[in-house]
Amino acid sequence: MYEAGRYPECVAWMRRAEPLIGADTPELVQARFQFGLAMVGLHGGVEGAERLRLLDAALAILERHPPSMVLVYALCMRGYVAGICGDLALARRTLDRVHALTQPAPFAPLRGLPLYIEGMVRRFEGRSHDALAAYTEALPYVRRHGDGRTLFYLQSNMAAVHHEMGHLDEAVDQYRRAILALED
Repeated sequence: MYEAGRYPECVAWMRRAEPLIGADTPELVQARFQFGLAMVGLHGGVEGAERLRLLDAALAILERHPPSMVLVYALCMRGYVAGICGDLALARRTLDRVHALTQPAPFAPLRGLPLYIEGMVRRFEGRSHDALAAYTEALPYVRRHGDGRTLFYLQSNMAAVHHEMGHLDEAVDQYRRAILALED
C-alpha cells in the first residue's frame, strides 16, 4: 500500500496491528514497526510529536545493536521530522550523528541520504544557497545507490530551491529530471 501511495490505508492497517506489538515482540521488530509508522505517518495520520516519539523509541532500540541501514534511515527521518517540527537543534544533532555514521564503510554508499536531509534542514533554516550545495553534494551518492524515490525527492527539492532563488530555467530543468527519475 505504501508504494502505491495509499498512505491513509497504510496508517490505518498499522494502527490495527499496533496493539499486537507487545513486550514479547523481538525488540528489533518493535523498532522497525515504530520507524515504519513514523515514516508512513509523514504523509498524514501521525502528528509530528508522535512521529518524533516513535523515532526516539525505535532509535533507543536500534542504537543498542550493531549499526544498520535501518539505523541510518531512522536517524535521517528523525532529522527531517525534527526540522519540519521546528526543532532545528535536534535536527542538527541528529544529522551530526548520521553524517559520522555514513563516513566509513559499509554505510558510505548511503551518504547521499543524510546530505539530502541536510539540504532540507538548511531550507527550513532559510539558507537556500547552502541547501542547494547539500543537494548537489548528495546527488552523485543518491544516483549511485539507485534509490529512485530519494532521487525524485532530491531533484524536486533542487528545482524548488532554484525556483525560490529565481533561477527559473534551472528549476524547469531540475523538475524535468525529477520526472525522468520517476519514469526509470
